[in-house]
Amino acid sequence: MIKYQILENEHQIKCSKNHNQPIQMVLFDEQLSNADRLLCNECMNHFEGNVKIVGFQKVLSTIENDQKRKFESVEIQIMESKQILQVFGTKAQNLKTKILSQFDQLLGIVQQWQNQLDQVLRSTFTYSFFEELDNLIKNKESKFITHDNLIKNNQSFQQKMVSFIDQLMNQQLQNEVQDLKRAFKVIEKQESTKNYFSKEEHNPNIINQIQNFEIKLIDDSMLQPGYCRAISFNNSDQIMISTCNSEIRVFRFENSKIKELCKLEDHSLSVNVLIFSKFSNSFISGSADCSIRCWQQQEQNQWISSKPYIEHSKPIYCIILNQKENLLFSAGNDKIIMIWELSFIKNVLKYKAQLNMHQEEIYGLSLNDSETLLVSCGKDKRIIIWKKEGDDWIFNHIVNQSINEFGQRIKFLRDDLFLWVAANSGVSVFELQNGVFQENKDKEVELCLNVNADCYLFPILCNPNKNLIIIRHKCCIYIIKETLDHKFQIVRTIECLWNKSLGTITNDGQFLVFWDCAKFEKNESSNGRYYIYRLQDN
Repeated sequence: MIKYQILENEHQIKCSKNHNQPIQMVLFDEQLSNADRLLCNECMNHFEGNVKIVGFQKVLSTIENDQKRKFESVEIQIMESKQILQVFGTKAQNLKTKILSQFDQLLGIVQQWQNQLDQVLRSTFTYSFFEELDNLIKNKESKFITHDNLIKNNQSFQQKMVSFIDQLMNQQLQNEVQDLKRAFKVIEKQESTKNYFSKEEHNPNIINQIQNFEIKLIDDSMLQPGYCRAISFNNSDQIMISTCNSEIRVFRFENSKIKELCKLEDHSLSVNVLIFSKFSNSFISGSADCSIRCWQQQEQNQWISSKPYIEHSKPIYCIILNQKENLLFSAGNDKIIMIWELSFIKNVLKYKAQLNMHQEEIYGLSLNDSETLLVSCGKDKRIIIWKKEGDDWIFNHIVNQSINEFGQRIKFLRDDLFLWVAANSGVSVFELQNGVFQENKDKEVELCLNVNADCYLFPILCNPNKNLIIIRHKCCIYIIKETLDHKFQIVRTIECLWNKSLGTITNDGQFLVFWDCAKFEKNESSNGRYYIYRLQDN
């Protein structure tokens, strides 16, 4: 990184008399210039005049601070411009690659057509003497390609070429060109609206100001001594469910506060997972009693539980749904990923299949956006990619990770990128390259590490519309934004009292709710409570 530096060396900054002594004072006299304004001890012994005198070290410090302020302002603006240009360059390169690829495919069709014509030509010039003799004696016509068949063959290739040429100007390619134009507009806007030397931006916290993101504690009045392991909101963000040991608590979320409506007590051991439907007031619970239950609201404070579905032999740690909510994946302490068919309308599950590759307990599951890939991680230090083929899921590959640790949180952000959080390291970023996910060390997010152990509770939270990623690691909640160059930056942190605090965000991304406590013994904590934070971009 470029550093600001003074042009003159220490030997050039000396008094005009060349006494070769350290400069002590500076004369603030507009009539003087350069070395005439500098006084060493010898100069001061002979100095006479009524001019403002300032200590040299103070002047040097003032100049350095001013230069540092200017440098930081320019550096921030230049880094922003470089990030935007990098994004533009990447989009342009991707568009170039796609266009070239399409022309390569078009030329491939041309080559196939030529090969077909050559093959027809060769077959016309070759014949079997005995086959033709037999045809002659039996008065049968020889087999050869007819004019109509040749025309039909040519027409088939013509249609392929016309179709492919049309695709070169299809809406998808037009969208990518428009996306490239928008990226250039960002450059124009950034250049025209930013003043590199604006004093308004001379602030040591300029990076946080650029993020323009604020958090505010709204309420912490709701106490809960019992251990909370999961929180989830319904689609309207009006109902919140959470756990208190083996109980499920149902709350009304209104005016930034929660009010308990009822308790559900069907599980026999601690409830570890809750997932609300995005389409109805139904949810799924997974428990240490090895069971999964479907829940359906009958009336405001009445919820009906399905029978317990028990295929796991040990506690369940994680559950995810597909977007249609007709498929459920569950995993936990028994090292197995179970796949279920789900009907929220009927309030039932049906066991479908299981995936076996992990050697120890599984902590995290995530589907990519197109739901063609599933990623899992666990205590065995394995990150495993599973691929959908037809209606089945099969093993694809094990992802190499450089730190040789086990991970407790994992999340696809898009089809070709996922985040993984190890127990004692930062946030690792993995990107798809040539069909295999590879770690990108340049995008790794460093976290504040300490001696506390981490806990699998509190999965990675994302809200793409708000460009919001929330990760709790050990005793700190990190609020992260993705930058223009697709790296990740921590914009705010919240210190927790305990390394097993648990929380979630509302579907609209406006509120973060988590349960935390300072001390926990024998499944109770006298100071456990829910904290509600407002999240907003100013």
